[in-house]
Amino acid sequence: MNDTEEAGTLEATGSDAERCEDGNARSGDACSTDGSVEGNESGSDDMDHANLYVAAFVGEIYPAADEDLIEFAVTEPATAVVVQVMSLGEGACESGELDSVLEILDRDRTILGIDDDSGSGACSKLMLPALCEGRYFARVSAAVSAPRETFAYRLNVDLDACGNGRVSDAEECDDGNTRDGDGCSGTCEVEDGSVPPY
Repeated sequence: MNDTEEAGTLEATGSDAERCEDGNARSGDACSTDGSVEGNESGSDDMDHANLYVAAFVGEIYPAADEDLIEFAVTEPATAVVVQVMSLGEGACESGELDSVLEILDRDRTILGIDDDSGSGACSKLMLPALCEGRYFARVSAAVSAPRETFAYRLNVDLDACGNGRVSDAEECDDGNTRDGDGCSGTCEVEDGSVPPY
């Protein structure tokens, strides 16, 4: 696939038969040749039957007022999580055609974070530092003021355990350990008065 082939914008066509258009006549790129979304979701918005996150997750908010619930697992303590909604085609977030709301919930349905436009353009992005081990859920929906009530999207979940020496977008520091008292805490936050060299 080259840059020219990817240049089309995913857009709602107003037809139930064709719900996406990515500027090419090729299947296998999240938008099929017949205009249907090639996604990973099963359509469930129940936590016990939520969609399981896989890399390059493709979902669709359809019909209007739909919400998608995607489950992901944190397997290490003090894990930073960055979850982002992105468009399938070039520019739908930047142009405001795709305007998403993203929430992160724990197993008890407690909302840990909510975002409307912190990602690219009108798309959502949430950064949560130091989540405990467990099951979490990303809930994706259309923004109330969205110009389109339905859209296809990609979801990216980036997990980064504190103490691995790599500073993620959701961490203030990461000194390669999870000890407190050395300038970077066990949850990868800068400790009082410290200026991290990391």
